[in-house]
Amino acid sequence: MSSQMYEINFKGENVYIGIDVHKNQWHVCARTANLSMKPFCQPPSAECLKNWLNTHFPGSTYISAYEVGFTGFSTHYALESVGIKNIVFNPGDINDSQKERSRKTDTVDCIKICRNLINGELQPIYVPSKDEISGRGYLGARDTAVKKRQQSRQRIKSLLYRNGVSYPKEFKESNKHWTRFFNAWLESVAADLGGGEGFRLLCLLEDMRFAHVQSLEAGRKILSVIHQWHKEKYELLMTIPGVGRHTASRICLELPDMSCFKDEDHLAGYIGFVPDVRSSDKTVYVRGVSYRGRRMLRSTIIEAAWRSITKDPALGMAYTRYVKRGLKPNNAIIRIARKLLNRIRFVLRTGQRYETSTAR
Repeated sequence: MSSQMYEINFKGENVYIGIDVHKNQWHVCARTANLSMKPFCQPPSAECLKNWLNTHFPGSTYISAYEVGFTGFSTHYALESVGIKNIVFNPGDINDSQKERSRKTDTVDCIKICRNLINGELQPIYVPSKDEISGRGYLGARDTAVKKRQQSRQRIKSLLYRNGVSYPKEFKESNKHWTRFFNAWLESVAADLGGGEGFRLLCLLEDMRFAHVQSLEAGRKILSVIHQWHKEKYELLMTIPGVGRHTASRICLELPDMSCFKDEDHLAGYIGFVPDVRSSDKTVYVRGVSYRGRRMLRSTIIEAAWRSITKDPALGMAYTRYVKRGLKPNNAIIRIARKLLNRIRFVLRTGQRYETSTAR
């Protein structure tokens, strides 16, 4: 009597995997066009998931998705490294029902991710390369150091006010603060105060100096990366009025290649220069710029827009028109920042240097 052995093979089929990523575990839902497996929980490991898929769906193409969160893109890199095609999406883009929102669990989350993935309803976000993330790390280090330096300065001034210390005549103007001579005066104040307040002032001075050194070192690292990988792009950006070294550096390291954006609106949406609008019948309520986007990059371009209206006649005239029409200055500058962004896009797409008032 002979027996036959049948080998399971899903060659030519796609397996869609919805993953709800957490620190200690992943909740996974895997489905094909005709087969649905019961959701399960596993350790947070791409290799563990690949072994399970090879056991239950051998020979198939694996396609997964998870919402961007605290793990960043490390999970994406791990899934791709074991042969699982993965997309990362914004949590706000998922389609769910009121029942799923009211009964939200990890199992429900992985099921709706899988369902949205099968239906093609998930819009993947841009995934930077590891080299891009490394460059952005220098930006983050500089931002943190600058913030710490500013906080130390504010605490020093608060300590002076609290102890009734007045500025000498030569330091009355704020632009004279934080010079070598001003810091030397602060050290003498710490010696006069003595005790705990004097010691605290010395500690704050040390924190400020250390943060300043860190910001300078991070700046040097950023320029090193720029000159190695983005020198041409950086030089083009520096021709745009209002765009300085820090703005150009952030654009080079945070803004992907222009080929990633199909038009100006797509680029504006990526950074966050689009309004949040609520309307019903004839009532329209504009809530300001979207909360989504690259916030630090958006803030940097807005700061550049303030400088550009004093250097570029066309942008300066546009800003004046907006204000005369009744727009508040802060709202008008958002529109100028959008115009400046379009100029940045043009320069980077064409590779042509910017000429004041026109970009040809």
